[in-house]
Amino acid sequence: MTEGLLQDIHLNEIIQLLSFIDRKTGDLELTPLFPVTMGGTLMPVGHIYFLDGKIHAAFLMERTGESAVENLFLWDAGKFVFRPLQSHELPQQNIQADENQLIFRGIERWEKWKVSREIAPILRIALQKVQPSLLSPPLEQYSPELRIYDYCDGKTLMYDLIHPLKIGGLRLREAVAFLIANGYASIAPMNLTQKLVNIIVTTAYPMLGASAEIFCDDALRAVKISPEQISRPTPLTAPVITQIIREIEEQSSLVIGRQRAAITAKKIADALEIAYIPRGL
Repeated sequence: MTEGLLQDIHLNEIIQLLSFIDRKTGDLELTPLFPVTMGGTLMPVGHIYFLDGKIHAAFLMERTGESAVENLFLWDAGKFVFRPLQSHELPQQNIQADENQLIFRGIERWEKWKVSREIAPILRIALQKVQPSLLSPPLEQYSPELRIYDYCDGKTLMYDLIHPLKIGGLRLREAVAFLIANGYASIAPMNLTQKLVNIIVTTAYPMLGASAEIFCDDALRAVKISPEQISRPTPLTAPVITQIIREIEEQSSLVIGRQRAAITAKKIADALEIAYIPRGL
């Protein structure tokens, strides 16, 4: 096993193979699935280094060590490749925890993330305030949850808070899910386009992971619909929806292969109750 897709084998299984069975020394590189149209975008590449099967170091953008490993567990889709190295080629050690501890923490982090994604599949939604119950945990001062709560006006899209609040999409989604799950806010009524995006992203997630939203945004732009403006009423006809599905199939086929892309497109069409014939089947 030197390379593959995280859709086929989860990170915890890869770690177990490299650590407990093969006892490898080298670099496990992980990359998310991005549309080829984003070729110039800075891609968050992750690295987990092994020394005789023990996790030696890890890096993911600004994250290092155990934090990097835990966040890489959140990648349900992506590519991985393992490159053997000599021990002197490894970076300086930045992980002390053993593999079992890291796997346990990673799975625990992934399970919490899964709940957040189920509550808030997309971020191009608005929240409206709800009177919290007495059992709702208090919102901590200066916390992302409290800052986001101020924007729960039924109009502001959560995605639009990333830059003004200087918060990453991952943390934003967790905070949004917290507000919804604990009765502080509810999702404002969605228009047809938002419902469409929600169905597409939820259906495509098993194969495209968190990048399902990126592929969906690209497909919307291809049919002249601005993802940033989906809260505004947009006429959607069956031919337009079909073209959106076609764009997702074509773009995703370049990173996951034609057959997988065709299967994903057919599932999206079925979920939307649209007649569709994939090109890859």
